Amino acid sequence: MNLFKRITQYKLFRRILLLNIMLLTFALALVSSILYNLFSKSAAEEVSNNALVKLMQVSYTADIIHNNVTSIGNQIINDANAIVYLYSKEPNKVNDYNAYTFLNRIQNTYPFIISIGLYNTENGRHIDTQDIPIEMEVPENNYENYLNYLTRKVTIERPRGNESFEVLTFLLYPEVSYLEKPRVVIVINIDKEYLLNTVMEINTEYHESNIFVMNSLGTVITHSSQPVFSENSNYFDCISKILSENKENGKFTYSINNRDYLITYARASSLNWFFVSMIPNNKLLKNILQMKNITFLVTSLLLLIGIALAVWFSGIIYNPLETLIKTIEGSNRGMEKAKKYLDEYNLLLEAFSRYQESTSTMQASIYSSYNEVRDKYILNLVKGNLSKIRITCGMQDDIERSLEAPFYGTLIFKIDNYRELKNEASIKDLQLVRFAICNISQELLAKEFQNDAVVLEEDKIVTLARLQSQNWPDTIYLAIKEIQDALRKYFSITLSASIGSITGAADNINTSLRKSLELIQYTVFYGKESIIDEEKASSNLNFSYRYSDKIESGLIEAIKLGREKHFKKYISAFINEISKLPYSQAMNYLNHLLLSIIKSIGNIIKIEENEYRYFYEIMNQINQSESLTNIHNKIYEFCCNMNILLNDKNSIAASRKYEHLIQMAKDYVEKNYSNPGLSIETVSEWVNLSSGYLGKIFKSMTNSSFNDYLNQVRLEASKALIARENKSISAICKEVGIYNVTYFSTLFKKYYGITPSQFRETIYSTQLQNFKGTEASDNQNPEKE
Repeated sequence: MNLFKRITQYKLFRRILLLNIMLLTFALALVSSILYNLFSKSAAEEVSNNALVKLMQVSYTADIIHNNVTSIGNQIINDANAIVYLYSKEPNKVNDYNAYTFLNRIQNTYPFIISIGLYNTENGRHIDTQDIPIEMEVPENNYENYLNYLTRKVTIERPRGNESFEVLTFLLYPEVSYLEKPRVVIVINIDKEYLLNTVMEINTEYHESNIFVMNSLGTVITHSSQPVFSENSNYFDCISKILSENKENGKFTYSINNRDYLITYARASSLNWFFVSMIPNNKLLKNILQMKNITFLVTSLLLLIGIALAVWFSGIIYNPLETLIKTIEGSNRGMEKAKKYLDEYNLLLEAFSRYQESTSTMQASIYSSYNEVRDKYILNLVKGNLSKIRITCGMQDDIERSLEAPFYGTLIFKIDNYRELKNEASIKDLQLVRFAICNISQELLAKEFQNDAVVLEEDKIVTLARLQSQNWPDTIYLAIKEIQDALRKYFSITLSASIGSITGAADNINTSLRKSLELIQYTVFYGKESIIDEEKASSNLNFSYRYSDKIESGLIEAIKLGREKHFKKYISAFINEISKLPYSQAMNYLNHLLLSIIKSIGNIIKIEENEYRYFYEIMNQINQSESLTNIHNKIYEFCCNMNILLNDKNSIAASRKYEHLIQMAKDYVEKNYSNPGLSIETVSEWVNLSSGYLGKIFKSMTNSSFNDYLNQVRLEASKALIARENKSISAICKEVGIYNVTYFSTLFKKYYGITPSQFRETIYSTQLQNFKGTEASDNQNPEKE
């Protein structure tokens, strides 16, 4: 019951149990497979070796047959009766009988011999103990060697009927060594059945195996499954492989007709025969398959026992964990509701996470507090303001011990173009940049000396170096360069650095900081990513220069005259001079120049308060510039704006003066338009201006030329006269100062679209209609009248 509850309720127990079972199954499967494969390989090797041994035994039998045949041949050659028979030219029954008796006696000695015969190739006489005929071509075509053999099928006549045999015929040629064509042949017929039975002795265990005998040419002599002689070697694909190996014995696996066979062979050296065994692999492994079933049965039994042991072992492992889980369950409310499908891993993970989070929070708080206090202590130490920090004595002693060193020095890292970066990046990004600079500089400088980095200002990081000697390491510049490269690569920002002086007392570190801050200002002269030390800045510190009034006066005069091309000339000369000075003196001269420009222009025009604020803001930007190029551009902008202001003020003053003069000219025209000699020359004398200049400013102020204005005044006066008086048109045009009636009419029509006469008729018509309307109204209302 407890086991079932654990399996169904606790997920981790199920995993442990399943893992143990899987490991057990894998181990059993692996061991069983290895043992089975080793046994299979050993069994197959043993079977092939047994088959090879039997083949070698059979091949020994072939050697015995060969020796016996050779021995029989020697007996026959040395027997007088056989010799007489073989070489007698005429038949002789006595000789025939003696030879036959001799051959019959030999045959009875060897049970595997069916018959022995003698054959004379010259006269065709032959004798055989079983009267087996000899084809004429057989003896005559096989005399290349002393001993030859062939397989054939013969028939023997018996009283009860003919009997057929498959025989292996050995042909011996005694004269082959000294005659080109031997005359006599000894024929020994051996029962092929005897040889086949000998071969089959190794085939009793594997019924489907094939055993065959072949000669060195690959011709099959006998076959266990197909008793057909003279079978061609192409019948078996493996014959060529056996012949090609050229070994006395061997074994290999070969596939024939998509079926794998174990091929073993042994060579009989006397006859040069090969005894070959072909055993199918599936028959070869029949015992192995039985062993496989036994192995599977034993493995299954061991698996069941192993599962029981796995359950027991899993319980032992899980007991302490279960106790812990129950303890956690007891501390968590509401756990009983979810207890049916409990995930111990998540439960432990949640408990551990809470503990880890609590511990991490506490550690982070302690570490963060300590680091913050330490950073504040270092910051006040380098500033010389330790009296302003309040910490416990124990923490102060701990920090002071960590900062102990023979010598101290400071480095300043300044973020180039910080104002632009501040406008583009968020506050968090800027904090990240400062944090990265502190970490990277502290890590890379740690190779040279112990150090601590803190934020000094928004754009400045100060590094307090704890040195072992009174000199900076020679590799300090390479380390700073590495820091600059890292910040440029990973954050796309550039840093400039200054190297302060070295002091032997912690109380004097602020003097090193002041020197670092003084040197970092020289980045204005040396540009971005510069590394400045006292040696590099010494040329500026020792340079003596007197302020150039000539450059100042030349620039102010160029601003007054609006010669912008000269601005850059004087500004470049000024920048070139102050770049050689100490930074503070250069900034004083710069401010002096800007104030002088403001003062000089202020003497010419009135500068409003908001304009003063604008120019002072530009001055502030110039003083905060981080490069000489930026200072040059800002001064140029300052001068251009000052010139624009000067021009605008002059334009306004001139405009007010011209308005008064133009009004005087208009008043004069309105009073004297009837004068036919009135012209712009007359009016220009009245306002004390040249006629050309008067015409220019009159056009710019009124958007009309003087003559057009004069004609407009005269035409308006003529309209009034035409409407009011009953004078002639010629009299009226003369009265307004125009003596040419045709010109007057043309000009009147150009301005009003009708001639003076048409205008008068229009006036009369309008007056007549108004009169009639008034009279009709009076007639309709007599009482009112």
